[in-house]
Amino acid sequence: MVDLLFSNKRFRREAVHRMRNASVTSIRSADPQFFPRYEIRFRDYEKVKQELSEIRRLLQCAESGISPSRPVEDLIIRPKGDAILEFANLAADPAPDEAVLRFRVSSYVLAETSPIFARMFSGHAASLYLHEAEDIAEQLPPPPTRYICKDGSEVKLYRMPQHEVNRLGSMEVLLYAAHQHNDMVPREPSFDQFVAIAGSMRYKTTSPLEMIVEHKWLPQWMHKGADDMADGLVAISYAFGVRQLFTRMSKSVILDLVDEKDLRSKPWPQKIKDKIWAVRCAKVAQVYACCTSTIQEYIHSPARNPGDGPLAPDCATLDDAAPARGRPEAEEPRADD
Repeated sequence: MVDLLFSNKRFRREAVHRMRNASVTSIRSADPQFFPRYEIRFRDYEKVKQELSEIRRLLQCAESGISPSRPVEDLIIRPKGDAILEFANLAADPAPDEAVLRFRVSSYVLAETSPIFARMFSGHAASLYLHEAEDIAEQLPPPPTRYICKDGSEVKLYRMPQHEVNRLGSMEVLLYAAHQHNDMVPREPSFDQFVAIAGSMRYKTTSPLEMIVEHKWLPQWMHKGADDMADGLVAISYAFGVRQLFTRMSKSVILDLVDEKDLRSKPWPQKIKDKIWAVRCAKVAQVYACCTSTIQEYIHSPARNPGDGPLAPDCATLDDAAPARGRPEAEEPRADD
């Protein structure tokens, strides 16, 4: 063929003409259904891709033990985050309409703010303060699983064992502060939201909020330590380490506690409840001991012989000897009878 191109002028002219019109010829000679067929194929591909994503999401819910009827609320804290914290609240027998919470976060950021997250993401919490007697093993989730997000990115899913309902957006505020999204942190939260945020101290990640609590939030409510706010101020002062306020408010609530039922209704962690109840029992015992000592000081027991009987009958004897209420006492026998 190469020899013909150089030797045969007619063949060379036809070959050049074919090469120049090759693309035009292929388009003109194509099937009219060529491009529509490919458009249909692309649409089918997108449909299959969407169905695959829905099937994968259904399987992921089944792995977590989540009912298909329960709503799922995706909260994006870091759009490019590499981890998702899932709170299904399965241990608390949730209501059918209670949403499953999934927070997309950055594991590198959270690992620097909490010993729990540091243990989750890096395997140890040596660089963070953690009391020696404190065991966080029960607060750790099982190993993460592979999870495909709606945008197609792959992250690690952590099924958290804590019961979290994100009351008044408390968990969102905590995670936004940890990721330094200061524009998403409220400047003047309500007192109920303040207490709810303090309740999230079980994750031991309140350090990102300590500055704003000390200089902005707490001064707003410090002078409003009324009786109806004492319980909340105890939780707030304990969560953020305000010792003077905690000492003052805990003394107040110890005096106001009625019984254990009243104690269980308080919005405090179990550690605070145990401590306050122990102090209350000790103080009540001291009051009883002081009262007993005072009575014994002014009311001396009369002297008696060892062979004498008891000075006074016991409570049961007194009850039996007492006349029935509403009936006259029996008359004493007369001498002439």
